[in-house]
Amino acid sequence: MLDPAFPATLFSAVIDGLLRRELGYDGVVISDDMQMGAIRGYYGYEDAVLAAVAAGVDILAISNNVTFEEDIVSRTVEILRRAVAQGRISRGRIEQSHARIQRMKERVPARAAARAPVPFAFWRAKARAALNMPGPARLS
Repeated sequence: MLDPAFPATLFSAVIDGLLRRELGYDGVVISDDMQMGAIRGYYGYEDAVLAAVAAGVDILAISNNVTFEEDIVSRTVEILRRAVAQGRISRGRIEQSHARIQRMKERVPARAAARAPVPFAFWRAKARAALNMPGPARLS
């Protein structure tokens, strides 16, 4: 049962339960923006970070554009360090995320990031071919 009061990013029944256990997904989970209104308006930042990681999130997304905080990344790291030191989050939980992120990085060739972007015309031609559109799309 989903909890309408808890965003999925913070809810272990969704991430650890439904996604990982029921559906068997063992890939990287990236959070919603930890500063988005549905989180910021109802939970303190520290509580939200801890709930997301405890729920099974591997990478925290922080847009840092609604309320700019210059030190938000170092603050987040310190929140997690303190939580591990206090036993609120296990070191094993952090190591699970690290292992998933490492597996993901191993699947992406290192040189893929260094390649020049593919021109838009290439992707437009691929999309047209996939949709069986010989020429430019018409809106009429």
